[in-house]
Amino acid sequence: MVPRQARRSTRPTGSTRPTGSARPPRRRAERALLFIAAGWNAVLAVITLFPFQYWFASSGYQGLEEADALGSASMVTEVAAVVRTYGIAVLVGALLTAVIAWRLKIDHSRAVTWWLIACVVGTFITRDVVSVLLFSVCLAVYLSRSRALRLHAEAEAARAREAPV
Repeated sequence: MVPRQARRSTRPTGSTRPTGSARPPRRRAERALLFIAAGWNAVLAVITLFPFQYWFASSGYQGLEEADALGSASMVTEVAAVVRTYGIAVLVGALLTAVIAWRLKIDHSRAVTWWLIACVVGTFITRDVVSVLLFSVCLAVYLSRSRALRLHAEAEAARAREAPV
């Protein structure tokens, strides 16, 4: 049996990962926030499309029957169509947000910034407080991380210019 001190490890002793400012910041937080927001919007869309739409249509017809106003039943159908359209729009937005989160790059993209702004405004108009918070925090983190990446690239370029050849 070999004594404990005599054993040699095959693993490197030092860390192979760059430390300090050599490694640029990543977009892990933005991805996580976007996936959470996409999931939340998908859940809201499914709830809107299936249980809420059917409940709205049935309770609308019951209310019209009680008021003896079945002649305006087409209004319930039209409002149910608006609810269905809203649910589909939220579901498409959730899918687009998930695709953006999946394909998010390190580089800053104005398209992602404008998409996040549109999501904040859209969810603010529909008064979805949770989505407003998720998208606005994601927008703030995305913009601040983009600035950090730009400053990191500028510092690396300045260091490369100062380094002797």
